[in-house]
Amino acid sequence: MNRTGEITVLNPDAACSPLRWKIPALTAPVAWQALQATATHDGRAAVKVFLGGQPAPLSALLAHAAAEGPAPLDAERFMALPGPSFCYGRNVQAWHRPLFETVVEALTRHVVRTGLGSGPVEAEVFAGNYPRTPGGVHREACSNIHLVLAGTKIMHLWTGDGWMPAGTRRRRDVAAGTGTQEEYLPTLNPASVLTAGNSLTSTAGHGFAWTAGTWHIAETQGPAIALNVASYQSALHAEPSLPIWADRLDGAVPPAFLDRYRRHVGGESLPLAAVLGRLSALAMRPAAARRPERPARLVTPRLAAPVVWARTDNDDLLVAALGAVRRLPPTTPVDWLTGRWGAAEVAVPEASTGLARWLCQQGVLDALEEQ
Repeated sequence: MNRTGEITVLNPDAACSPLRWKIPALTAPVAWQALQATATHDGRAAVKVFLGGQPAPLSALLAHAAAEGPAPLDAERFMALPGPSFCYGRNVQAWHRPLFETVVEALTRHVVRTGLGSGPVEAEVFAGNYPRTPGGVHREACSNIHLVLAGTKIMHLWTGDGWMPAGTRRRRDVAAGTGTQEEYLPTLNPASVLTAGNSLTSTAGHGFAWTAGTWHIAETQGPAIALNVASYQSALHAEPSLPIWADRLDGAVPPAFLDRYRRHVGGESLPLAAVLGRLSALAMRPAAARRPERPARLVTPRLAAPVVWARTDNDDLLVAALGAVRRLPPTTPVDWLTGRWGAAEVAVPEASTGLARWLCQQGVLDALEEQ
């Protein structure tokens, strides 16, 4: 593999915890590119911009006044704008293939330890220079892995409800896109309750993890940018995760696990292809693959991402990688794929060359020779 990633939650049994991470392919410029791609393709639904503490149009993110005409802002220019600045984008992995691949690869090792959640998973980008998150103290029906990419960020967190001052007003809402519950405390000054919670400070290479239903609000100390991975679920409380079937999220998926996974995600009627695709993308919406199919008999592993397969009732073979699914003849060899882990190169069986070409297109493999 030419890419690695590791996320280590320092207090994994706690409701909130500091973490450290090392993901070479995950950088502030990559996250900003994903944010701009999301603003371009899905801006009204997925991106919010605030300048000077007030909502601002997307044009404030996508362009700036210049003699040669509008041009994309880079992260540094956005965060250097006068006054507080804040930009948020959700589901950004769906519009930027490199970020999608990076997040899947990094999360794969994480979910092997923690298990799989029940709802959709989204990557979010937070960027700016702000004294507090717009909207105030809030909580959502998702667990979070929050990775600081640049700058310094403070996360204030509270568990339960007993810390709230009497008469605190709540505003209930529904999260855009996922339709899940969330709550806000719009009139509460977080400074008045800091001693009742837990305040964590992180810089690049560090971050925070917290469970669903944990109240929180962020602030930056100067410009900062972070990537958050939100794993949604049905309610505002932590729920049990589903352990995977082995020590590696890869290979033939046992039918008993597929049944448990269907029930876990509330998709008992989902077809097998949809279940496998969801599993291989770790419940994220994939960005489109743009690599060409390259004929190859010799390949090298490119991503440490899941490649999973199962057989239909008609004995057809379904193989899934990074959210995409391929239907193959039942005699197609696949066992060679389990040997790709840690291998410098892998010889492809004659009957699997079509599968290998497709996996190269998805980005899991790289071809070493063309036919």
